[in-house]
Amino acid sequence: MKSQTPTPKSEIPHPLPNGWRWVRLGEVCRFRHGSTPSKADRTLWNGDVLWVSPKDMYADVLMDSQDKISRLALDRTRIAEVPEGTVLVVIRSGVLAHTLPVAIAGRPLTFNQDIKGILPNSTVVDGTYLRWVLEFNESRILSEGIKQGATVHSIRSGYIEAFRIPLPPLSEQNRISEILKSQMASVENARAAAMARLEAAKALPAAFLRQVFEATLAARWPRLEISLLGDPIRGDAVQTGPFGAQLPSSEFRTEGVPVLNIGNVKEGRIVLDRLDFVSPHKADQLERYRVRRGDMLFTRSGSVGRSAVVPDTCDGWLISYHLLRVAFDSARVEPGFISAAIRGDRHVLNQIRIAAGRGATRDGVNASILAALRVPCPSIEVQQNVLRQFDEFLNLADRVATSIEHELQTISALPAALLRQAFTGEIKSATRTKEQQKRKQQRQTPRHPAIRRPSRQKHLRHHAARQLRRGDAIRARAELDSVSAHPR
Repeated sequence: MKSQTPTPKSEIPHPLPNGWRWVRLGEVCRFRHGSTPSKADRTLWNGDVLWVSPKDMYADVLMDSQDKISRLALDRTRIAEVPEGTVLVVIRSGVLAHTLPVAIAGRPLTFNQDIKGILPNSTVVDGTYLRWVLEFNESRILSEGIKQGATVHSIRSGYIEAFRIPLPPLSEQNRISEILKSQMASVENARAAAMARLEAAKALPAAFLRQVFEATLAARWPRLEISLLGDPIRGDAVQTGPFGAQLPSSEFRTEGVPVLNIGNVKEGRIVLDRLDFVSPHKADQLERYRVRRGDMLFTRSGSVGRSAVVPDTCDGWLISYHLLRVAFDSARVEPGFISAAIRGDRHVLNQIRIAAGRGATRDGVNASILAALRVPCPSIEVQQNVLRQFDEFLNLADRVATSIEHELQTISALPAALLRQAFTGEIKSATRTKEQQKRKQQRQTPRHPAIRRPSRQKHLRHHAARQLRRGDAIRARAELDSVSAHPR
């Protein structure tokens, strides 16, 4: 470790509280480089000594590794174990293009040359505190300290050793580490709860469709083959997209007439991402493969069975070989109803599953199989009524999902806010004394029994974001705890 010298004022990133100081890591830590035993000598491998590589650096505390070396490797090579508490940083890997993996050794271990070991002076620096500091400075290190390669990036030599960190007294480091551990756990719990609610919200439309098509009334609906429901004017009800020889990839352009592919058909929706295009002249040659508003598209390979109805914006576009187009008789069929049945009617789903598995080499559905698919076909009025209810339910589910996604954005911003407070000396313990809690309760008690305080439940989802905008990450995290404990 280098001797400690005062940091010049010109190099101070921001002022620190009394008792804190800026130090370079090389002044308060020692460093170890890793290496790899010879792969040709199998006696050096498959022992009980942990040998960490970047693929293991996905836990805060490392207790195991995918590869291990033998005790003989420690005796015969220059590899040496580092003690528990050593901070490990990936210094060479493609992952450095976007992430700085940092972890703490939970037990003695070794590591390869793509990792640097940082051994804090335990009388000055707490290893857990150091890990938090490095995680907080991830974006800065990735922007300033990375030497980019064609596929593998690396941290410039000497950069970590010269990196400055804010260093409070050791007792304060321990306090900050404990608070961050507790708060980050709360953030993760809030994130997990929100993710669970988001998945539930996304599953609501499918649950609604199952309820519709498994109802007693639905059992009395007639079931007809799709071939009998086609548009009599347009000919075949089901049309396969053009074969590869008709539409090779060499025909694709950056603009022109769009071509819908398998990736554009999601569950009940057309997604206009990553479109291919062909020239107007080529599109004229493929006239029979154009789609019209109200056609239903069906994925015939890969993710077999996804369906959606063509909206106005896609009228006149083309389809690729991986899609099937169904043109329905509009006097008898609501295309959206059949698409819904394909997603939610278990009898239809079973037909697709059985038919898709009949391929000689891979799962798939051709035009004749889809044409023979038997689907429920009640009166057009019943179909329209089901679609109207489903659209209302879908809009509600979308609003719920959007609200939860906004909540997740707030949660995602919390770790950076908490770390920023921690390393500027602003972090305070989230634990209140009994007296503080009592005073807060007294302040919240209405002075007159007839006066009702506004319901806090009504503001839960917005209050966390408001607290975060004010810069109070601690209170924002507490609000999110309430959100996860009282979901709508």
